[in-house]
Amino acid sequence: MTKLLHIVFLAVAALMLLPGCAQKEAPQPEEHPNTQEELVKKHLDDTFSKFIVALDPETVEWTAGYLAEHSRVTIFPSGTIAYYFRKDGKTLLTADFRVEDGEWHTKVSFFGGMRMEGTVKPTLSIDWEEWENNWDIDVYDGEDAVAKLGIVSYVYSGQLIPMPVFRFPDGTSYSVTTVLIIEPLIDYLLENVLSTQ
Repeated sequence: MTKLLHIVFLAVAALMLLPGCAQKEAPQPEEHPNTQEELVKKHLDDTFSKFIVALDPETVEWTAGYLAEHSRVTIFPSGTIAYYFRKDGKTLLTADFRVEDGEWHTKVSFFGGMRMEGTVKPTLSIDWEEWENNWDIDVYDGEDAVAKLGIVSYVYSGQLIPMPVFRFPDGTSYSVTTVLIIEPLIDYLLENVLSTQ
C-alpha cells in the first residue's frame, strides 16, 4: 500500500510539472545600446536628480524660513548679485546675475554638476513663450553644452503652470517634470512659488 501511494504521489507530481516544462520561455525585449543622445539625456537626468534629492523639497514646511536658513546673497561693487543656497554642509546652488546692455547675464550651478549660462531680456509679460523668446540659456552637463533651456505650460490639478524643459539639438525636448513630478513638490510650487494670491 505504501509503495502504491508513493507511485501515485510521483505520478501526480510529474503531471503537475509537465505543463511548466512544456511552456516556451517568454520572449525578452531586445536590448539595444543607447544612442549618444540617449546617453546625454540620461546623464543630465541623473545629474539633475542629485540636486533635487539633496534639496529634499518634500520636507519643507515653511518656505520663507527654509530659504532664510539656507540662502545667502552678496552684492559686489561691480553690480554682480551672487546667490548661494547651502544645506547640510553642501552648496546646492550658486547663481550670479549682472546687468549689461539691458540684459541679465546669468550663471547658475547646481549640486551634481549641471549648470546654466546665458542672457535674459526682462519682460513684464505673463506669457511664458515670450519669456523663452527673451532668453538664450545654455544647459551644461559638466563642461559640455548639451541643450537650451525652454519652458512649456503643464496642467496640474486644473491649473496651468510653467515647467522648464531642456531643448536638445536633435529637436527633442526633455521635460524636467520627469524629475520634478513629485506631487508634494508640485503642490509646494503652486502654493508658495506660483501662487497668484
